[in-house]
Amino acid sequence: MRQDKVKTAFDKAFAPLVFTRNHQAKVHSALNNPKTRLNKRQVSLALALSLSLLVLAAIAMVTLRETGRFMAQTEQQQGQYIHWEPSKKANLVRDLVAQGYIEDTEELKQLSSRDLDAQEAERIADAAIAAFIGEDAHGANFLSIMQAAWGAFTTWSAEEQAWYSELMQQEGKSQEGKTIFTKPQKGPVNRVDAINVAKQEVIRVFGIAEEVLDQYRVETSFQIPENAAPGNRQSYWYVMFDAWNTGLDYESLPFTAIDMFVHPSTGALRSSLEDLKAQIDAAKARRNLPIAKAIRAFEEKYQESKVFWTWNLVSKAAFSKEIAPMIREFVQAHPDQMEWPFDSYLKFASEMEYGLPGPDAISQEQALSHARAALKQQYGLSEDQAILIADHPESAFYVNLFYDVTDPDKPLWKVYYASPSIYVQDQKLAALVKKTYGEEKIPNYKVELDAKTGEIVRVLTMQFSPHTDEEKKSVL
Repeated sequence: MRQDKVKTAFDKAFAPLVFTRNHQAKVHSALNNPKTRLNKRQVSLALALSLSLLVLAAIAMVTLRETGRFMAQTEQQQGQYIHWEPSKKANLVRDLVAQGYIEDTEELKQLSSRDLDAQEAERIADAAIAAFIGEDAHGANFLSIMQAAWGAFTTWSAEEQAWYSELMQQEGKSQEGKTIFTKPQKGPVNRVDAINVAKQEVIRVFGIAEEVLDQYRVETSFQIPENAAPGNRQSYWYVMFDAWNTGLDYESLPFTAIDMFVHPSTGALRSSLEDLKAQIDAAKARRNLPIAKAIRAFEEKYQESKVFWTWNLVSKAAFSKEIAPMIREFVQAHPDQMEWPFDSYLKFASEMEYGLPGPDAISQEQALSHARAALKQQYGLSEDQAILIADHPESAFYVNLFYDVTDPDKPLWKVYYASPSIYVQDQKLAALVKKTYGEEKIPNYKVELDAKTGEIVRVLTMQFSPHTDEEKKSVL
């Protein structure tokens, strides 16, 4: 992408000169093949080409940063790209065309015309942006457009990542709990040094063979750690070794991914790898316990790979019969254990009994209909809000059903609504959330009904992301 941008800029800059593609090919060949002989005129052209490419690349980079600032400012004022007024969409596309990131066409040239109506300008701009980012225009935002131009954020240079953090701060974006990237300063430990320090420390502590570690993907940045103490502005080299999608056998590795912070002045690690190794070893030991293996086998059998509350009714009922007794037995035998070989949702679910509705129960469809109506009435939700929260396919993460038979004489239908946010991967849904609720977090909801009569037992809200044991129990 960047090479295409420079080529376009070069072509525009040298359009008045008689410098054909044949000349360009010869010069490029000469630059890449020292044995090729050039006459004086060709040598001059080669030098001019080299210098021009460097200058134009730098100019184009600065220009894209200016466009990036325009996008960040507009997002602050009007939200994500899809909500922008047509003139700003058109300006963005014309800027990207001018910089060589989007190829110009006769249709895109219309965006410069004052005679083009707003609706048509928006259609043309949306289509161009969708093609540029490789997804629907509803998914377009500052970062997706910048990554289409510069590549994945993790591949940006440290300077580019620092520019991003600085821009976000200048435009008033909250950086609380977020990584702040900074520009590397000249010092004793550079990026290559940091990688070598991290590499040798990993080899020493984990005993992994160097040739195996060399197959891991390496990711680096220069940043202030997210968990730094308030007021602590010390930046570190961040180094991560990641085996994901490398073809390595995960089961044979001491770890699949590991990261660390290297001090740019001393080369010292911010925290000891020995502590991390102890945690990894303990986790592996828990994973190999019989109860953990039984749970994995059960999840594979019922094809349930997500968190318990998303499981379907059949899987939850089977869990109560096959797995819950094993969990209760383990907990009773290890009352003081701090780390369980299963997640806390499974532990709390084992304390309840789930089943399947009988002939005397209201149907699943009736339960969902009653729950939706109760939700609207209890919290005064508009129809748009109700659609956003309740009208998703059952067991598709957002709407989750339980048939609770802990008290067999009073079975309950329970409907847990895990409300979507502006950060969901479905960009159309994210845009709808922002349009309906703005930036605010939508609470999660739960409705419990008498399974036989359909009478509402209780309606409640809970934290967007449950943290405490009580909050997690209330989900189930």
